[in-house]
Amino acid sequence: MSLRTLVLVFFVLLLIGAWLIFDWQLYLDDPGLIRDAIAAHKIWAPLIFLLMHAVVEILLVPGSPFTVAGGLLFGTLLGSVYSLVASILASMILFWIIRYSGEQTFILYLHNRFERFRKYSEGFGHDGFRVVLIARLLPFAPNNVVSVALPFTRISGRDLFWGTLLGNIPSTLVLSGAGSLLATEEIGYFALIIAAVSVASGLIFFYKWKFVSHK
Repeated sequence: MSLRTLVLVFFVLLLIGAWLIFDWQLYLDDPGLIRDAIAAHKIWAPLIFLLMHAVVEILLVPGSPFTVAGGLLFGTLLGSVYSLVASILASMILFWIIRYSGEQTFILYLHNRFERFRKYSEGFGHDGFRVVLIARLLPFAPNNVVSVALPFTRISGRDLFWGTLLGNIPSTLVLSGAGSLLATEEIGYFALIIAAVSVASGLIFFYKWKFVSHK
């Protein structure tokens, strides 16, 4: 068995085991439980939170409740920074796992078997940053689904990194701000964040979508 196959098998078994052993829904329903579990480790809380957030997204667990918990723990600014770093780290690790383990097998098969998929994939390779940015800005596109789907295309790791960094800023600020609001009840500050992020993300999305559609 090749190393690529071993990586894929290990990852699949890790996913299955994590979802069978842990009751993720309990934490997804109550971000306060995440906060309580981490808050006890005061000195190491930022590092624990960052690693935990990254790991759960690698395991394809929705990261939104953890971003809210980051706001509860650290406030809007620091919570957003930690969550953004964790999300980028998780996306890049998923990219490496899928691209490395499947490049010579199922990814190659998809490109050889489906002509339309190959054309879209190659297009993503030429215009990857805009594709990732738009996908991250779309409110109805689950972050984990995007992170898993993009490595099947010819998109580059660099475009994935920068597109994820910029595209995840609006939603991260909003969710972290929501957590901070729950902790401090600063409704005016949170409303300002919502307004600023909504306007900024709307303008970016409109500009990029218009640019791509007329290209």
